[in-house]
Amino acid sequence: MNAALSHRCSVVLVLAFVPLIMNAATGRAHAASYPLSTFDRLRGVIVYDVHEDFKGGIWLGTESGVWRWRNNGFEMVNSPTGTTAQTPVPAGWGRGALTLASDSKSNTLWIGTGSSLLALNMESLEPYPVPSDLKSVTINRLRVMPQGDVWVGTRNGLYKLHTKDKHAKAVLVPETESLNVEDFVQAGQTLWVGTDQELLEITHGKIRKHFEKEVVGRAMHLHYASDGAMWMGLRKEPGLYRWDASGVRKFGQADGLKNDEVNSIAERDNGEIWIGTERGVFRWTDGAFHCIDQDSGLTQTDVHSIAIDRDDEIWIGTFGGGVCLLRSPDVVTYGPEDGLINPFVTVMCRTANDTILAGSLQGFSFFNFETETGRASEAIDHVTAAALDREGRIWLGGECVVLCLETGEKLNLPHAVKSIAFDTLGQMFIGCAHGLFVARNDGLRKIELSDSLELAANAILVESDNSLIVGAGDGVYVGMEGHWRKLPTDSPVLSLAQSSAGDLWVGTNRSLKLISKTTLEVIENYADLGRILHSPAIRWRDLVWH
Repeated sequence: MNAALSHRCSVVLVLAFVPLIMNAATGRAHAASYPLSTFDRLRGVIVYDVHEDFKGGIWLGTESGVWRWRNNGFEMVNSPTGTTAQTPVPAGWGRGALTLASDSKSNTLWIGTGSSLLALNMESLEPYPVPSDLKSVTINRLRVMPQGDVWVGTRNGLYKLHTKDKHAKAVLVPETESLNVEDFVQAGQTLWVGTDQELLEITHGKIRKHFEKEVVGRAMHLHYASDGAMWMGLRKEPGLYRWDASGVRKFGQADGLKNDEVNSIAERDNGEIWIGTERGVFRWTDGAFHCIDQDSGLTQTDVHSIAIDRDDEIWIGTFGGGVCLLRSPDVVTYGPEDGLINPFVTVMCRTANDTILAGSLQGFSFFNFETETGRASEAIDHVTAAALDREGRIWLGGECVVLCLETGEKLNLPHAVKSIAFDTLGQMFIGCAHGLFVARNDGLRKIELSDSLELAANAILVESDNSLIVGAGDGVYVGMEGHWRKLPTDSPVLSLAQSSAGDLWVGTNRSLKLISKTTLEVIENYADLGRILHSPAIRWRDLVWH
């Protein structure tokens, strides 16, 4: 199999609303600074690399960690499943996995992240020790060469691993210690190495440099084709280059390559060259490029990685769209429903200082729009709701539980938590998958919305007079217990927001409506937004973020 690897990004923005809190970026708690585009990256599955092992198993390197294909779905490799009590795989292990490679001799999966090299027994999931030289460095590329040697391209040079038993030793290739090695391939006795300065040709220890003047840019992605041509994707001066005995040719839009920001290169057994770019996949055959993009079924066209498996099927790893299997004539997309539950925004809320809390399926993040700074935490898994009480404390809702982040106080619920809100009396209203509840000093009590249905209460707003607006499974309820006015909807209400004029934005999985709070009449209706409004949103500076 030819597996080409890569790393990059994307965004989405629509309309609708809920309460108030903070940010974006999964990981353990740390201080950092992120661009605004990072805020949206929680919305999708970021697949950096797709890899087929020597047994035909499919592995994914993602922002949240390593995943493997099992039982017709993807399973995350960050739990003790399949390990001994003495060697569990720690939570979050392998986060930010940029590149993968497997070694049949030792049954090892090698994992390169933005900060370290990791090793894993593919059967027992037992983590193996790695060379100390590679424990604190960015790993750009991993490759297992035809003879079985494991090579590692890093920000600080190119290494060859000598593996014995469960221990590996890293040997630095001479004269590469100061180079940022982006990619490398082997062709016979020659090793081609792409750095951020030039392309190196290493034969029997002798180094020749190429393209120092002809091509100004980073040799990010290399592929040595079966016909003897070298394909190169460069980023600083974006372009796709092919180098053979006749010279160098650069491809662009005039050749049918509509995007020249190349992230990945792979080759099928029939000699077809497949190019992953920021705007889709391009197939080079018979001297022409053919585009595969959203019109062909790709859910996300920012393609990070392409892997061609032994059945000649093409796996496409994307930024924010999961992993796609190009099974002619169809495109099969694998996402959260297939086990890939890494960073999806499930709730957002805002504080008075314009800081946002974004809860996701793997913790929550804080983000300040003014300073563009953020931090992340995993205090609660699978965050589904968030709100501030009168004291400014953060309350998070998870699977059948509500947690106060500051005090650690917990409240158990009979159903999955969908929404949280507080009134001026300090009462906490909790929307669940099967009903609306109120928590007071005297305990938890259910509030009936309808006599005939046990409805999901997906969104809650509290008015200044402590009356409620509830987005439920069959419409919007306005009022208070026993005195409800109702606006029926054709599908469940998933999010609510209040406009500056006091009217209501109502988001369902089919539409977005602006309705009058006093008459419950529809003022504006957006019936086809091209996507489902699953997650709640926030109103900020007269814009509605979803």
